[in-house]
Amino acid sequence: MSPGWTIVQWVALAALSGVIGNVAYDAVLRAAKSVKRPGGTEHEPRTRPINVDIAVLIAELATAVRARDIGWADPGRHSRHQAECDESGQWTVHLSYEQKALESVVVLPAMVAHPESISVLLRKKT
Repeated sequence: MSPGWTIVQWVALAALSGVIGNVAYDAVLRAAKSVKRPGGTEHEPRTRPINVDIAVLIAELATAVRARDIGWADPGRHSRHQAECDESGQWTVHLSYEQKALESVVVLPAMVAHPESISVLLRKKT
């Protein structure tokens, strides 16, 4: 295969993965917003608890968005994680990206009403 074709394939794959990541992130946010309190209205925030799998998925997506916002490369999939939920329903998720030498700490409030309510600390390992 010619080097030009390889570059075209790489660019296409990178663009597609970015599009898929953005679509997945938007879908997670829409799903979080669409869950309503039983008997509630569309203006009331959701109160259904987030499970560990959803907390880790949201944390990974929020980390990718934060990395993009500060000009870092997409960290990809994390190599290991630790997730804890306190009595109020707030999640703290620690993600480790061994290949990129990055760590991320994401705090998800009990009620994720909008993306700004998610806190992301992203740092390079030393």
